[in-house]
Parts: sequence; structure tokens; C-alpha cells
Amino acid sequence: LPYVEGFELGNGQFIAVGANSTWEVGRPASTFIRTAGSGQNAWVTNLTGPKAPVEISSLQSPPIDCRGLRADPFLTFSHVFQLFTFSEHFLEMSVDGQPYTQVGSFGEPGSINWYNDNFDNAWTGTSNQSGTWRTARVLLRGAAGSVITLRWSLRDGSTFSPPGDGVGIDNVQITEVPFGM
Repeated sequence: LPYVEGFELGNGQFIAVGANSTWEVGRPASTFIRTAGSGQNAWVTNLTGPKAPVEISSLQSPPIDCRGLRADPFLTFSHVFQLFTFSEHFLEMSVDGQPYTQVGSFGEPGSINWYNDNFDNAWTGTSNQSGTWRTARVLLRGAAGSVITLRWSLRDGSTFSPPGDGVGIDNVQITEVPFGM
């Protein structure tokens, strides 16, 4: 560590998985998600328009080696989202190939911008103004001494509301101390 990926040179070995997935890497050019968090490229659910209706998909990182750490590291990333009724996104982590579990909770101590829905422990609604990315940070509990895989998951079960632009992820950083501290 530090692990840093801004997607300016490609997909960063991240992959899109799931049903009806619209995740793609490149230059965002939609109505709400119209820029990257920094630079020109980001991972976005459809670079040029709304995400698919009833999309259940994830953006999955490559394995990240945290075996040399004695203390759990911090994850910091930029994201933007426009999600409507019955839509949410959240972060999950797999430790040493085990099943994925959700990372953090609403109001997680030491976190920044971590989930805005305390009932579902997820991000819902709209992140900010159109084209404005925000930074989120959380401690990756249980990551020290392991190889982890992260996935940003999107769950949308609505066919009754407009799909919205979905989610954008950029500037993924894993550090031993909080980034920017």
C-alpha cells in the first residue's frame, strides 16, 4: 500500500458483474454524471445515459494485498449517484475469498459521507448537484493481514420510476492512514 486507481489508463483490472449491468469505464457524458471525479475517466453505470431499469450489478476490484498490514487500512473514493425509488448502492468486501459482507454502516465512527440511508445502510437518492462528485471514506475492518476484493453494488428493483444516471466511482485509494490526513 498505498493502493491508488484513477482509471486514467484503463479499467484498473476492475470488472462489471451482475444482471442487466451497464457499468463501463471511460469519459462520462450523461446528464447528471457528466464528468469524472478527477481526470477524464471513471467507472459509471452507462457513460452516456441512464442505467438500466431493474439493474442488479456490481463493480468489482481486483484482489488487493493487505497481508503486510498490522492495522486495518482506510478506503477513500470519489462517487456520484442519481438513484430513484427502490434503488440503492453500497460497498461490500470479501476477505481471503470468503463471501462478501457489507462494509460499514450509517454514521460509522471515523467515516466520511458513509451511507445516507440509516435504515438500509446504503446510498440512496441523489449525491449532490449534477456533475458534483463527493469523497467517501471508511475503515476496512478485517482487511489487515488478508487479500481483499471490494465491490460497489447497485440494487434497483423498480420498473415504475425513471432509472436515473445511476452511479459513478473514481479515485479509489487504500491507505494505512486516512487519505489527506
